[in-house]
Amino acid sequence: MPLSTEKNAERDSQNDGPQPTEGSASAQEVERGRLYWAVRHSRDALTDFARRHKVLFAVLFLGLAAGGFLSRAFWHPFFIAARRHSYLPLSLLLLVLLSWLMLRRGNRKALVAYAVLVVMAVAMIGACVYLQINPHQYLAYYIRYQTLEKKDISELPITGHERIQPLNSLFTLARQSTDETEQVMRPNFVRVGEEYRFVLSVEPDKFFPRLVGDVVELINIPGTTPSPSFSQESRVAVHFETGENLFLGKNSLTNAVKTFGPWKFLNYEPAAVRYVQDDKGNWVQLVSLIRWKGILFPRPEFGGVVLVRQKLSQGSAGLSRVLSFFLGEGEWISPAEIARHAFLSGQNTLSYQVSRYNAESFRFQNGLLAPAPGYHIGDIRIPDLKEDGNDQPFTAHFNVPGEKAKLYHYFALEPYVADKQGLNTSLLMPADGVGATLVYKHFDKNENLTGVSAIPSKIRNSRKEYDWSVVSPVEQRPWIREIGGKRRFFWLTTIVTKEEGGNKNFIAGSVPDLVLTDAEYNIPVWVDPLLPESWEDQVAETYRTVWK
Repeated sequence: MPLSTEKNAERDSQNDGPQPTEGSASAQEVERGRLYWAVRHSRDALTDFARRHKVLFAVLFLGLAAGGFLSRAFWHPFFIAARRHSYLPLSLLLLVLLSWLMLRRGNRKALVAYAVLVVMAVAMIGACVYLQINPHQYLAYYIRYQTLEKKDISELPITGHERIQPLNSLFTLARQSTDETEQVMRPNFVRVGEEYRFVLSVEPDKFFPRLVGDVVELINIPGTTPSPSFSQESRVAVHFETGENLFLGKNSLTNAVKTFGPWKFLNYEPAAVRYVQDDKGNWVQLVSLIRWKGILFPRPEFGGVVLVRQKLSQGSAGLSRVLSFFLGEGEWISPAEIARHAFLSGQNTLSYQVSRYNAESFRFQNGLLAPAPGYHIGDIRIPDLKEDGNDQPFTAHFNVPGEKAKLYHYFALEPYVADKQGLNTSLLMPADGVGATLVYKHFDKNENLTGVSAIPSKIRNSRKEYDWSVVSPVEQRPWIREIGGKRRFFWLTTIVTKEEGGNKNFIAGSVPDLVLTDAEYNIPVWVDPLLPESWEDQVAETYRTVWK
């Protein structure tokens, strides 16, 4: 047989061998989509580049890793946002998996069941949009209420160390006392030793000083003073290399993020900056942390604080400063360790964001359906007043029986319907994040007390000669005393003068007008801000014929 004939016969015998059948590996490879081949070709190209240019590839890889590490504070909010909304990709994955299982069967019953599920899902989404309900947030608040440590109390505790100046008034006065190169941060009501004071940091105001400057001064003012002074005796020299309003690595929140390990990076968030004195009388900076707990229903909890100490000198450069730029600086103190530090016990360290989330969860104090549209039985709201410029909670000092007197975040909750302005529930959340939330349910005790949203109109009506378009009653805080053999609940209100630029800009003056309003009888008593020790007598004399 000729040679060409033998080769043709051999080729024919090979072609007559087993052919790729449907479902075989070679057939599946032929049927790969464009996305698969794009990914595969990209991988092969990257592998080939790494093999041909090993040094360049290593340099590029290390550069990208270093860039990601140095910019981790920038990416942190995106990771936290993904952490808070982790239910979205999980829900989408479940939907895709369910769709794949239904469609894979291909029979009529599976397709009908799938169509029914799709219709039901679309109907539920449409109903939620129409009723303005976020089902996930609804359940998250319910779970928060069920898991929150709560304690019902039989009567509200006595208050003390009442602050006279509203927060926004103090902030406005402090801002007016600084020069053009400085700016003050918002005040915080904190414990300094055995006293309770407003502490504000003074920081650079211009671009370059905010980039390279430090925090070198604090303003420290007694909370009970009616006429705050911002002169030299109220200013404290400090030296912190991080500040609330500084840029880049010198920002306090950015610095806190850089101290996080992988676990904290994905679950913790810096929230607020405060300045207090430690056990030795040295000023320290506290960055309050929020911990996001839960997978499908993440909820904010107190995550402790990052404690940052002062530098000994303003020339403290060198290796420590370089390391702090890359790794941050500060000591993390967990919530369980707060009580072990005397200067943190009873301190104002809890984030207001956590407090408000916990307070919002009390919409479910009457059951799962309490906040449901068309129901709202036992539902509540936090009555924030626009004129106040300072939303609840109010940080106040309470002397709780059986416990050490300390600061609490106080909420005055009212019925859900806005025109119902009675005081429904009082909440006292420990400002140091230690202990249970104290709950006093006024309606359950048949106490028909007036809530904070109705008090301004009572005060305006008591002084009709005032020009209330210029002045305004703000920040109704609780004032509770034992008078005449009975515990009395009053609202302490400061009268302020509005400035140009909106309701949130106001001052209370050097000697502000103060009003105490009984929450039961609604009779305002204008008291002397310079003589707080006389308030009880003034109130008792005014209500002498009313209280029986």
